[in-house]
Amino acid sequence: MQVETLREFTLAWDHTRSTEGVVVVDAVGRAGRQHKWLQEALLEIDAETKVLHKVMVHHWGRVRRSVTVIHTLVGMEAQPEGSYQL
Repeated sequence: MQVETLREFTLAWDHTRSTEGVVVVDAVGRAGRQHKWLQEALLEIDAETKVLHKVMVHHWGRVRRSVTVIHTLVGMEAQPEGSYQL
């Protein structure tokens, strides 16, 4: 998700789901946004390091069904240079 895309959303800190050390932010699409297929997202951010640990995205699939995709950070260690070859 690009920063430009998030500008089309209302961001709100969800205090009920946030815990010590983790900030949960809800991103809800504004009316008239360009990316209408993207409905909303939930971001879990480490409060100290500001690292994005988890993103849950709700969007419309190709057959107009709601789809949820979850991306979770599993590690931050440097990868060998060969890992980036296509």
